Amino acid sequence: MSGIVPYYLFVFPYSILQWIPSVLSIENLTKSFHLAIGEEFVIVVDYGFLGTMSYVAQILSVEPNTSFSFILDDWLETRFDFAFTSIDQEKSRMKLTISSNKNNMFYKHIILPIAHLYYTNWLTQCLLRFQLAYS
Repeated sequence: MSGIVPYYLFVFPYSILQWIPSVLSIENLTKSFHLAIGEEFVIVVDYGFLGTMSYVAQILSVEPNTSFSFILDDWLETRFDFAFTSIDQEKSRMKLTISSNKNNMFYKHIILPIAHLYYTNWLTQCLLRFQLAYS
């Protein structure tokens, strides 16, 4: 049973508040652990001097204990795919894929490299915070 705990720590959206520093709140979500495809919730993100922004996230897929994905309604149509593999009773491996439904030259050569630098730093902060919160 303990091998599936990391799945729930990432999949249940309210847990995002504990390991992503820039997320201020999760709104309009049922408090059930049983998320449904098509269900929507709002993520409020703090961008520092830029202020806060709200994004509607829609759940695209849920495979219990193995994978979860959702897409944001931002201008890049950012998609987050989480895949989990159990290593043993106490360890799991997570693969996070962040992609976009946008595909043009401006996106490929300007937006994507800048976003990659931002998300690399953001992801490092999130993983360190997650490690501190759950170790």
